[in-house]
Amino acid sequence: MSFHSGINPPGGTITDTQNGRYSLGNAVQTEVDMDNWNKFVAFNSLMMITSLAIAVVLISGLPLRNKFLMWVLTVGTLSAMVSMVATYLHSLAMMAPDMYVNVTSVWICLIWMLGCGVIALIHTIFFVVWVVMKLLKHGMQETDRKGNQDAAGE
Repeated sequence: MSFHSGINPPGGTITDTQNGRYSLGNAVQTEVDMDNWNKFVAFNSLMMITSLAIAVVLISGLPLRNKFLMWVLTVGTLSAMVSMVATYLHSLAMMAPDMYVNVTSVWICLIWMLGCGVIALIHTIFFVVWVVMKLLKHGMQETDRKGNQDAAGE
């Protein structure tokens, strides 16, 4: 989707020139509001790069049982979804008269993005707890080994 919206931007591209003022193939939005165009491109690029990174990890053959890798994939997928929704909202705004987007659409998208953020936070908390438990368990094993060595030496 990000590739498609990148080569077919909201509002289309300039297909005709008037007195050489416009360059053929430029996005129409660049002539109207460059700031919104830059935001659209940033969100769209983030979505595309994140999606490509997820695909590379999935086809790389790395073990998917690895907790860290699964956390990265989950957070990466949620980030791609948030970028996709942000790109969608920017596209709607750029195509609408006076940048008007229906309030219901905005709220639905914001709630979706918040939901993705909450899920990412929950996964991050579980991952951090898992890492801390692993470190504590490893630390206790080291302490037990040292304690056994001290007892054997006496």
